[in-house]
Amino acid sequence: MKAKQNQSQAALIRSLLAKKVPVEKIVERVKKACGGEPTVGYVNWIAAKKVKAS
Repeated sequence: MKAKQNQSQAALIRSLLAKKVPVEKIVERVKKACGGEPTVGYVNWIAAKKVKAS
């Protein structure tokens, strides 16, 4: 189940990044919506990974 939660967190983070939401707000929203403890570093890692893939 943890892998499924990480996938949904990542999907939500990517969606919010696409909308140009500030990183701190993304962390707050993901904690509220999915639970868990996403960090600013994790959000930045997903953002960097997305840029490299493009």
